[in-house]
Amino acid sequence: MLYPFMIDALRGKEEIRFVVAEPKTVPFMSEGQYRYDFGVPAGLTPMIKMLMLGHQFMLPLYMPAD
Repeated sequence: MLYPFMIDALRGKEEIRFVVAEPKTVPFMSEGQYRYDFGVPAGLTPMIKMLMLGHQFMLPLYMPAD
């Protein structure tokens, strides 16, 4: 959804302000470390330098109340 607007902004056709947000339940960017780790929890990928919470981090389940 972002890319059509981002291309126009980068080419100078539109003046758009992009705002990045993250949910408090899964704070990827604010809690993560920039280091080498596996890309998947199983550890089957090559080590990649990235911003991450660790290859064994699993998202919490969202269970809405009835």
